[in-house]
Amino acid sequence: MNKPEPFRKKTILVIGDHSDRKSFLKFKRKRNVFINKNIDFRTVRYNTVINGNLPDIKSNKIMILLFFPLDYWDNEIEKRFVKGRVYGDRKCIEMFHDYLDRIRETIRKKYRGKEMSYVNSFAAVKIDRDKELTKKVIKKSGVPVPRSYSTRKYNDIIGLLNKGKKLYLKVNFGANGKGITRLEKGKWLTNFIYRGGSIVSRKGDYGWRFKDITGNSGFLRKLLGKDLVIEEAISPYMIDGKKFDIRYYVIYGKVKHVIIRSAAAGRVVTNITQGGAKEKTGFIKTIPAMYVNRAEKYAVRAAKALNLNLAGIDVMFSKNGIPRVIEAQSFPEFPESKYNMSGKITREILKKW
Repeated sequence: MNKPEPFRKKTILVIGDHSDRKSFLKFKRKRNVFINKNIDFRTVRYNTVINGNLPDIKSNKIMILLFFPLDYWDNEIEKRFVKGRVYGDRKCIEMFHDYLDRIRETIRKKYRGKEMSYVNSFAAVKIDRDKELTKKVIKKSGVPVPRSYSTRKYNDIIGLLNKGKKLYLKVNFGANGKGITRLEKGKWLTNFIYRGGSIVSRKGDYGWRFKDITGNSGFLRKLLGKDLVIEEAISPYMIDGKKFDIRYYVIYGKVKHVIIRSAAAGRVVTNITQGGAKEKTGFIKTIPAMYVNRAEKYAVRAAKALNLNLAGIDVMFSKNGIPRVIEAQSFPEFPESKYNMSGKITREILKKW
């Protein structure tokens, strides 16, 4: 006869998809660490939750760790997107938020009466897919961010370019370096496709190649009607002819790891999904320590402002050494290295308990 499971006062419930090999599946391997600390460890897939089949949990206290709902995003938002819409528009985020609301409500009903907490709350993870809102929250905390422009008038944009401004036009609800256009006088580049008077999104996360669309007023007028963030380009700090940014992994208010991504000076983005390179930490040794220390403090402050206990905060240095937060992720992929991100998260969660 099998022995009954011992009663444990605390449970960690981890929600993700099996297609998320980089994060969710890695974290599942930490089960025994929690069990050995007398904490029950449960995992469940998002489609199981949405169908109302959450596991029965006897513990009085439940901590929930959300990973990115990859299957829903890929299959329902990106692959089945309504014809005529573009990647990263408001419909994306409306669908995403509705899905998260359904997940949250299912959890609330199932575990009513339990003491529940989240590593990252549903309210917090909703914010970071909205680039403009993210910037406003971070800026309010006193952390420098790129300058934004509210105008959506074609002539205003041309006027800024004629004054020597360089601009990034990013879809407000995108990620992975997709849906980006860079403008400067005499050189316009985009990784959207413009065909037959329509803006077309590429498929998948990789291969969003940038093409020259300089002077294509039809494209720009059409793009300005979309949900965009318009930012002034940072004149970047260069090392060995490369521009770069640093992703700080912030866990419960502490920087636990960094990844440096670089690209040639003429490239539009540093995202590894779009051809950027991963550098060793020694790459930034020429940057004065005071600038690096300030960047780390800004990353921690940004994560706190966004109420994220687990965050990836991307920072770029201007040519005069001023760090600016350019992106924030509440679902940062675990780095592909010998670094044990799952172990770090596990240890920080255990400290909280």
